[in-house]
Amino acid sequence: MDNYNERLLSRVDLNLLIALSVLLKEKNVSKAADALYLTQSAMSKTLKRLREVFNDELLFRSANKMHTTAKGEQLSKELPSLLDSLSNFIQSEKFDPATCDMSFSVSVPASMNHSILLPLLQTLAEQAPKIKVTELPALVDPYNMLENNDIDFAIHLADNPDPNFTVTPCGKYTLAVFAGINHPLTQKGKVNFDDCLEYNFIAMNHGDNPHTQITSPIHGIFKDPRYIDKLVFKSNQLLLITELLATTNSLYIGPEQLLKVSNLRKTIKPIYTFEVSDDNKLPTYLIEHKRVTNSLAHQWLKQKILEQFE
Repeated sequence: MDNYNERLLSRVDLNLLIALSVLLKEKNVSKAADALYLTQSAMSKTLKRLREVFNDELLFRSANKMHTTAKGEQLSKELPSLLDSLSNFIQSEKFDPATCDMSFSVSVPASMNHSILLPLLQTLAEQAPKIKVTELPALVDPYNMLENNDIDFAIHLADNPDPNFTVTPCGKYTLAVFAGINHPLTQKGKVNFDDCLEYNFIAMNHGDNPHTQITSPIHGIFKDPRYIDKLVFKSNQLLLITELLATTNSLYIGPEQLLKVSNLRKTIKPIYTFEVSDDNKLPTYLIEHKRVTNSLAHQWLKQKILEQFE
């Protein structure tokens, strides 16, 4: 909207448009005044103001009856839809997932994109087929992108006390050691972690900063130096990691949730699960900027994301 239009609209009181709508329907000042609980004098003054705003008589008397001018007739056809639009604009946001066609972007750790995004997108295909979702790689620091509206949600591995963000715990994942289904340890009755350390490991690389000290969440909670010595490859591509597991004797430590995706069960399996304790679990959080707190569409999608962690 340019400055001219802003100045033009600043002359119009919303109450004038409501009064005009009633006047054009009733074609009678007294009846219009009664409908709006105004005195006839006040309504006459309102009609005078309307005539000044539109530079037109709008209503004129002929044979003891009020008639609309051509301009008034045009306005009587356009006002109902305009007032409906204004009413919808002012009222609370309405949201129907079946018809919503908004676009969202979500930052997801690579180790979780299959187990979280695949079922999420299947849900959206059924309940909100017009919603568009873009996945972005997990970031070491997603907060600037959230604040700048570059992403809507970030599934993150660290909490944040900044009051500008809402942080919702998604839960803690139990960690397991994964191997290809033909790995020698899959034939062993009971596997301990020492058995696993006989083999090399590959790891998921998280984040966009190559200089960060902890690029894999496993390194943050699992600091066994024997594991670090056996770590021969890191990647941010889960597909590459699962292919390596299927074609080599390498092992991978990741969240048990990984096998929520049924097709991965055809190529990999857990051979050792770490003791269940808070120290051995991988915490995850869903982070959003407070700018989306009152958006029904964002909050609906947020709930659908959280459901994937249940």
